Amino acid sequence: MRRALAHHFGDGVERDRGQGPAPQGRAVDVERREGGRLAGVIVTGVGIGLSAMFALLAPGGVWGIGLIPLLVGLALLLYNYVLAPRVRDGEA
Repeated sequence: MRRALAHHFGDGVERDRGQGPAPQGRAVDVERREGGRLAGVIVTGVGIGLSAMFALLAPGGVWGIGLIPLLVGLALLLYNYVLAPRVRDGEA
């Protein structure tokens, strides 16, 4: 999926095709964390959208279905912003 997004938006296309230098050390860490943050934001948005849609269209407590992707997205964001190991300067 990440390659598809990179290809679609043009970010890192050269690297996917093998036409550029591979990122090293800190660049790899930053790229990995940005991918995780993007996934967290997308999944959280899907959860909010599902909750809103089910709250409007279905009576009862069906809106709770949207809590599943919402909480998964929040867990991804929590991991990427707080818990993920970081590469420090000088380490590669």
